Amino acid sequence: MSSTSPLKKIKPYFKSHWKKIAFSFVLGGAAALWLIPFILSKKIIQSFLLLDYAPTLFLIGFIVVLLLSCSYGFFLSFFIRWKNNFALTKIPFTYFEGICVWMISLVSMTLVFRKTILKDINPSSNMKYLLSIVSIYPIAWFLVIIYKATSNNISGEPEEKTVSNNSHFPDDPISDDGEDRLGRLDFVDGLYNQVIEYPFLTSFVFGLYGKWGEGKTSVLNLLNRRLERNDKYIVFNFDPWNFSSEEALVKGFYRGLYQAFNEKFFLPNFKKLLSKYQDVFTSGLKLSGVNIDIFWRDYSGEKLKIEIENLIETTGKRLIILIDDIDRLQSKEEIHQVFKLTKLSAEFKKTIFILSFDPDVVQRFFEKEGATDREFLAKIIQAPIHLPPADRSLIDKFLYYSNPDENHTSAIDQLLQQLEFNQEKIRIFEKEFSDLYDTDIKRFIRNLRDAKRYLNRLYQTLPAVKSEVRLADFFILELIGGFYPEVYDDIWINSWYYLPLWGEKTGASPLAYLDEKIKKEMIKAHVDTLLEGLPHKDSLRNLISAVFFKVGEVVGGNFSLFSANITNEDALKGKRLTHPDVFPKYFLLKTPIGDLPDETIETLISTWNELKVPDCEKSFFDAFKKFQEEKKGIHFFLKLITYVSNFNQNSATAVVSAIYKNIAFISGERRELSLHSKFHKARGLLLALVNEKISPPQIEEFLTKVIEETPSFVLAVSVVRSCGNTGSGSWYKIYENIAIDRLQQKLSVRLNQHFIIENRNIFEEEPVSYGSILSIWGGYSQEDKRKVNDYVMNLIGENHKYIGTIVNSYIRFSDQIEYTSLVNLYNENWLYSKIKANYSGSYFDEKEKSAVDIFLEVYEERNPSSLSN
Repeated sequence: MSSTSPLKKIKPYFKSHWKKIAFSFVLGGAAALWLIPFILSKKIIQSFLLLDYAPTLFLIGFIVVLLLSCSYGFFLSFFIRWKNNFALTKIPFTYFEGICVWMISLVSMTLVFRKTILKDINPSSNMKYLLSIVSIYPIAWFLVIIYKATSNNISGEPEEKTVSNNSHFPDDPISDDGEDRLGRLDFVDGLYNQVIEYPFLTSFVFGLYGKWGEGKTSVLNLLNRRLERNDKYIVFNFDPWNFSSEEALVKGFYRGLYQAFNEKFFLPNFKKLLSKYQDVFTSGLKLSGVNIDIFWRDYSGEKLKIEIENLIETTGKRLIILIDDIDRLQSKEEIHQVFKLTKLSAEFKKTIFILSFDPDVVQRFFEKEGATDREFLAKIIQAPIHLPPADRSLIDKFLYYSNPDENHTSAIDQLLQQLEFNQEKIRIFEKEFSDLYDTDIKRFIRNLRDAKRYLNRLYQTLPAVKSEVRLADFFILELIGGFYPEVYDDIWINSWYYLPLWGEKTGASPLAYLDEKIKKEMIKAHVDTLLEGLPHKDSLRNLISAVFFKVGEVVGGNFSLFSANITNEDALKGKRLTHPDVFPKYFLLKTPIGDLPDETIETLISTWNELKVPDCEKSFFDAFKKFQEEKKGIHFFLKLITYVSNFNQNSATAVVSAIYKNIAFISGERRELSLHSKFHKARGLLLALVNEKISPPQIEEFLTKVIEETPSFVLAVSVVRSCGNTGSGSWYKIYENIAIDRLQQKLSVRLNQHFIIENRNIFEEEPVSYGSILSIWGGYSQEDKRKVNDYVMNLIGENHKYIGTIVNSYIRFSDQIEYTSLVNLYNENWLYSKIKANYSGSYFDEKEKSAVDIFLEVYEERNPSSLSN
């Protein structure tokens, strides 16, 4: 406010406006002497004054009080602005002062001439109470407004915002010093000093130049806060991007300019002056081809400009106009419009413009328009100020590098802490991610806006799959998705170029059956074409190679998070993006239907590790039944195999016990020999647990217990067979700590006891697996071979049709017989003679009949002499 005392301005005020004051006083006196008696003479008014019905009068009083109370905020704001008028160098006479003078005159005259004016009006007693309330409450209400208005510091320090550490990094400019992470405060202070120290009364235009995302708007916001604290300035923020047309832009500018003054002062004529000046401006637009209707008036632009300047000057303040987002406008015409608007309005004295934009973007709009347009920018901007690039180290510090000594936690570390990752996972992530960040990743994070975009993507996506992915892989993929969406989409759509040929869907890849050299050439050509013309393509190639080692082998790359010799199992357990079974989780941000979340399995194993063996067996079996009902039984075993290392010996013992005791229920299917059956996966888990978690001296004893106690001979035979080191197995601890012949002998004893000594029919008890049981059993020793042959011959002797059953177990692909394996165990001559003796009685169905025919054909080819008999 002006330092001049308001009392010293009273005399000039009355001197300038005595005619208006006198006119208002006369009108008030006239209203008291003529208007009020006229109104009071009306019967309806007299009836109202005599009204004595208390509820009605109470309701009227309540309505009056309510209306005044509801209008309190509006009148307080208005009175503050009106009060500020007395800080102007020349106080205007407004209609509010006219109303006040009119009211003072009316009340004074009424009191002086009350006998004449009020005559014999005698209101009822209740009406007197109402009139007292209606008189006293407005006076008290008005005094409160005066008190609040005079004690209100409209130019006080704005309330500081609390900067919170939350999980969202809005891509919005900052507006508080505490939010500055790029060290911009010194630059803002320097710009502020340039503005306030401008010594001349003439207008001036600063240009704040900077690239998209470098923080121009943030600088303007911080500058704006400083200017608003300075009582010598009126600040008007104008964003042309909010307007959809050139006409709306012009109207919006002058409307906003009026509001900037109206928030501080009550200047009734200012809006009208700006409206007229806008008409002059838009007339220029009409001549330039912009379709805005013109109404010619009897005023000139120069005269209006002088009046507006005078009014601005009366405030004793400078006008600061901040215009941002010029480079975001959609056309050259709109940008040109803003500069013309600036040029015309910048003619006002004591007016400073600060225009913020990227000069390269703006200049491109004028490149094809000749020298005049190229020089146009220089004619508008009198002092270009280039926003210095942010310190790279500050961006890195904000995003990735924490500094405990400064009590600083980076945004990425905040994310990891918020999601409660353990220290081991964080350590692995930092080991894998740090080198890539320094050499490649930081190239994509050019400014704070890029960093926030990346962080927001991570905050939105990582929580859903935090337990299903490897952090380094996920962070790299999300960086690619945020800055190179076309590459991200290609990885998902054309995954066969990136993934190794692992898993059950290998055959679905178009590259599955190609020559290795051709395959590599196709991968290289695809990736090179994809990256062609992209910025930082070498760094992008490094990132792709880091997570997809098959691509790295072909196209190169300075880093790899993989060893080229990594196994399928290692990649699956490590939750690597490059594993086909894990790959969908990174893109779908959920566990695929039918699969199980890794976190669920890890939690289960952790729980089992704390239980006693019997309780653990029950918990395991209950979990299996639950997932089996959800059609996820096979995935349950696959996941447990992946996390075998998480078991302790106690839980491993319990799960193995639960499997071999309940294998019939677990399998629940007549396809135990299938590689994709629950039986096969459960047996794999059993062997993996024995191999990894049972102490070596106890392994053979443990396996002996399995083959002797399991109710499933198929499992017993399968386990013993898997324990024989054929050179292609995976159970090396088992191989090294057992004597396979002893296990075979123990199983042989059990089979002999059950089927031969107890005289049980294997064809009836094992209608699906009899062939594999007999062939494996008969291969243990010559004695076992003899026992199996004699046992089967006895069964055939009881039922001749079992010949077809036995022969059929050696048929492959409908018409090929494993004849050598068959006759190695069974007496071929005896079988042939039995078939010949009773051909029609040697099979149960057409399938077995076909098997018998194939046997006869092969036998007779190998023994031609049999045909002559």
